[in-house]
Amino acid sequence: MKGSLVGIAVMAASIFLLASAIDSRAAERVISENVLVKCAGKSQVCSPAYLVQVKVDTPSLLKMHYSVPPSHCSSVRLRIRDNALITGKETITDFLGWPAGPGWSAGPADMPLSTGELNLGQVSSGAHTFEVQGEGKLGGCNREGYLASWGGTLRIVTTPVK
Repeated sequence: MKGSLVGIAVMAASIFLLASAIDSRAAERVISENVLVKCAGKSQVCSPAYLVQVKVDTPSLLKMHYSVPPSHCSSVRLRIRDNALITGKETITDFLGWPAGPGWSAGPADMPLSTGELNLGQVSSGAHTFEVQGEGKLGGCNREGYLASWGGTLRIVTTPVK
């Protein structure tokens, strides 16, 4: 009898831990998008901005990661805006490099090929639109002083605030 009570207690604890682990994984949501924007005009700040829709059911923390594709041939940084952020700020990344490709060499070795994880802050429940705008600078295939296009992989992770 004593052994079966211990077994039941261990099994109940295991089920509780498993359910907690499943619940915490289900709470996190990942959005991954391939981005390609052709810029209008002749400016280093690309227009239009790329729009990302994020909907959360509860107040959530937002994190973003961006990486350049193999076809990228010049430096770009991102300007990320969402008017629902508590801080109301614009996040501006460092300039990113570019990998070597057919007809061009790689960017400077000290320039990363991704932003790493960016903490964008907390948003309230509901739908939010992020503007992600590319900004170029001279170098690589950006020889004329304007950004013609930009793109890469954008990954957004939402985690409900408990």
